[in-house]
Amino acid sequence: MAALAFGAAALQVLPVGQARLERSAAPDALGPPEAVESAPVLRTVEPKGPAPARASVLSAMRYTIGPTRRVDARLAGAQLWEPSLVVTHAGSDSAQDDQIAAIWMEGRRSGEMTDTRIGSASSFDGADAWTTTELVAPAGSTGTQFDPMTAVDATTGRTYVGAMSRDAAVGASDTVWLAYKDASAAQPGGPRAIFVQSGVDKGWMAAGTPPAPLNGSVLYVLFKAAALGSLGLRSLDEGATFEPFAIPDGVGHQPRIGPGGVLTISFSGSVGSARASTLVRSVDALESISQPLIQVPMAATRRQLDDAVPGGFRIPDLAMHAVDPVSGRLYLLYNDVTGTSGGEADVNLLLRDSIDGGANWSEPRIVNGDASPAGDQFMPWIECDAQGRLHLAYFDNRRNVAPDAGDIALLDVYYALSTDGGSTWEEARLTGAPLHAQSTWWNPLGYGTQFVGDYLGMAVSRHAVYVAYPGDDAGEVGMMVTRIDFAGIPSSPHRTRAIPTDTIGSRIRRPAPFR
Repeated sequence: MAALAFGAAALQVLPVGQARLERSAAPDALGPPEAVESAPVLRTVEPKGPAPARASVLSAMRYTIGPTRRVDARLAGAQLWEPSLVVTHAGSDSAQDDQIAAIWMEGRRSGEMTDTRIGSASSFDGADAWTTTELVAPAGSTGTQFDPMTAVDATTGRTYVGAMSRDAAVGASDTVWLAYKDASAAQPGGPRAIFVQSGVDKGWMAAGTPPAPLNGSVLYVLFKAAALGSLGLRSLDEGATFEPFAIPDGVGHQPRIGPGGVLTISFSGSVGSARASTLVRSVDALESISQPLIQVPMAATRRQLDDAVPGGFRIPDLAMHAVDPVSGRLYLLYNDVTGTSGGEADVNLLLRDSIDGGANWSEPRIVNGDASPAGDQFMPWIECDAQGRLHLAYFDNRRNVAPDAGDIALLDVYYALSTDGGSTWEEARLTGAPLHAQSTWWNPLGYGTQFVGDYLGMAVSRHAVYVAYPGDDAGEVGMMVTRIDFAGIPSSPHRTRAIPTDTIGSRIRRPAPFR
């Protein structure tokens, strides 16, 4: 079977004008590493209230880890970050027939700068063998390629991949672009620009069944758009045309489509001057958006979070979430400083869940294991499979605890599984050798720095979960994909509830600003 590659074909693009979406100045997006706060920092963070409870984390595991494969092109000196991947199933009862498409940022060092492109790989045998290519941007989308994103539409079998491009030239516009591949098609479609505007950042996609009375399928592309605030592009014709909608302003809008086509969006927003992990929903495909179902102010500022982990890279405060595809149970996941250990700030992963559509939420609980003195766990990704099982992946330095102010960080990647809604976890390390943060480097526009990305990648099939991450390969940075088989592990009990129907009074109609 031919490799899953994405070439050139025509897409009709709906122009996105500046008149429809007049927004106030946006808070700083994560941006390139040099864009982080430079003001003096207080390293001591004092979380308010009682310390979060810890979930039960077990070292025993019922799943099987492996294989792990390096899937990038092994270019000398390349840097690799921010993977995104999707999986489809060929129809058998084995993970060996899972088909995976993975893309990532690939930095190619040239002098003092980094030529950043999008790497791509595909597997048709459950992540055992891979074919590696470069995902080529559309004509005219020059400059730094960044923030890869993927989605698969189970209703049509179409796989979408996309990214952004930024030209350093003064006055140049950024581009959001998209390509696709149909399961039965011999040739791919795209890539083609779907949005052109300066200042785009942090895009993610979701595809699937739209809410009634809409029919067919829906594709959402959400991202930061500088002076326009934050945008959601919606396509009801499989990516042929898009319509723009204003969405609550913030960074890292992660869309999920749940039962009944209800769209939920998690992102890093704000409460007063504090960043806040936020979750909203739309029951009408972005025509309106609810008030926040939950907003959790961060104990640490962006810079305090960066300084709470050793190494010279940033620690994103993105809010991740998952939706049970049967019950609609909601899970909100984020990393934050939860206290101190040995005089150093302790960063952990915090999970909250709601079984009633977001009306009520559990108290936060720490869902990672740790060492003594404690290490840091950060940059998590979470998925909920069709059986209600939760899958979690994240960076972890517990095996090599170091002072927060140190320049050296040795990072492992861990995976954890929960079959009881997040109360108990089975945790295991995926990496043999840790990634040395000083082996990472990125300089797209200005001063170079350590950089391990802002997120990991994960995709789930009926039989296995696939985790993508930058890892160590004999001292080089490689893009790794590990398969974890969970066939035979019991399903998580589903808790049913009614699909939410927001009242007009709770909605925010576009283009009114989110408050």
